[in-house]
Amino acid sequence: YQYGPLGPSEIRLMALQPGTLNEELVVNMEKMDLSDPCAYNALSYVWGQEPALHPLRVNSDTWLFIRSNLYHALRRMRHASSTIHIWVDAICINQSDLEERSLQVQCMRNVYCNA
Repeated sequence: YQYGPLGPSEIRLMALQPGTLNEELVVNMEKMDLSDPCAYNALSYVWGQEPALHPLRVNSDTWLFIRSNLYHALRRMRHASSTIHIWVDAICINQSDLEERSLQVQCMRNVYCNA
């Protein structure tokens, strides 16, 4: 997945597409301005040391691989008939971009308060 730039008060959200427990996980990445938030959930979890082996389809054309605990949490959070928006730091922050990571960490209090 190729991360695009974020504005100073923007975050990324995963729009988790509807599905049953056993269907593949599909998300669309969307930007949201913290000054005009939509309804979303913020998921806090322990990253762990295990390898990221579970597929997550992003924007219908690329894949990310995620750890088991996140994979199973998303499967259980997903609705059968409606999209839900979720913020997860491991996915919604470009972990390879040190500048973005630093700026997003400064926004985390607002991210959790707005959820």
